[in-house]
Amino acid sequence: MPRLKTPRDSAAYDALCFARTCYDHLAGQMGVALTQALIDKGLVTAGDEAYGLTEAATQWLVTWNIEEEALRQGRRLFARPCVDWSERRDHMAGALGSAITKQLFERGWIIPLPGHRAVHVTDVGRRGFRDEFGIDVGLNVLA
Repeated sequence: MPRLKTPRDSAAYDALCFARTCYDHLAGQMGVALTQALIDKGLVTAGDEAYGLTEAATQWLVTWNIEEEALRQGRRLFARPCVDWSERRDHMAGALGSAITKQLFERGWIIPLPGHRAVHVTDVGRRGFRDEFGIDVGLNVLA
């Protein structure tokens, strides 16, 4: 972990801990909260080495323009836990985690912050996370 030298470094670190991409999927507090919300809503089941989908998830994926079969036919694992370094809890990786994150960008819920992997949750995203997943994002400042 890098040593912090200035207040700006601290703001960047806080932004990374709040919401960032981990390769191509959402991580940080937001990634962990989203994964837990998917479980709590009964869309995803958590296993030690993989996440599974419930019947309700099939319809939800359609509303999110995510093609389950296409993801399952790819070479990468469908949905697996990824330990979050800042939260010490799992967020969702794999083809499904990537597809959900892609949709978050396309819907304008998150936008990349210049210069690093942190992402900003937009006003549209705050409403979306609250209405769709019951996640109260609060305010996050641009780093």
